[in-house]
Amino acid sequence: MYEEYEQEIVVGASDTFSSNQWEDVDTVIRSEIVQDSIVMCHSCWTSALEYYNTELPKMKFEGSGRYKRLANVLHNVRYYNLDAHLNNTAKDSIRELRNSLSKFIGKVGEEE
Repeated sequence: MYEEYEQEIVVGASDTFSSNQWEDVDTVIRSEIVQDSIVMCHSCWTSALEYYNTELPKMKFEGSGRYKRLANVLHNVRYYNLDAHLNNTAKDSIRELRNSLSKFIGKVGEEE
C-alpha cells in the first residue's frame, strides 16, 4: 500500500557568498510504501490450507508448554488470512484454541 506526499526540491540557489540570497523550489509528489504486501505463491497457499485443514482439528491446548507453539500457529493463520478459507472443522478448532489461550492468559494475568 502506497501513500502520496508532497516534497519541495531545490532546483536553483544563489551562491553562499552572495549578498542577495535566493532559492528556486519545485514541489513534487512522491509515493512511499506504508504497508508491505503479504505474498504467498499458489502452491504454498494450497499446501498451507491443506496443512491447517488437517492439523488444526488435532491441536489441543495442553497448558503452558504448548502456549508458544499454538500462539504462533494462530498468528500465522491470521497473518496470511487463511481462516476465511479453512473448512468448518478447522474453523471450529481455531475458535476453541483462541478461547483456551485467552482463558489461560487471563488466569496467568490474575496470578501476577
